[in-house]
Amino acid sequence: RLYSLGARKIVVVNVGPLGCMPSQLAKADTNGQCVDHVNQAISAFNTQLFELVKNINSTLPGSTFVHYNVYDTFMNIVDNPAMY
Repeated sequence: RLYSLGARKIVVVNVGPLGCMPSQLAKADTNGQCVDHVNQAISAFNTQLFELVKNINSTLPGSTFVHYNVYDTFMNIVDNPAMY
């Protein structure tokens, strides 16, 4: 729909690691570790989203859809807190 309204440059942000949210950490009682099965499901979704963005770029003439990987950005912060 955005394309039909004239949008040609769009940033698509994937889903962050929901398994690292405080509510998930409290439910799972993982001693502060991210909930792996939740993040695995998110990773699978994000992989499909990335493929969709590539497909959209190849099928909509003149469009530029950029995929921003917030999942990996956030996980880098979680895994390497001293760098931040």
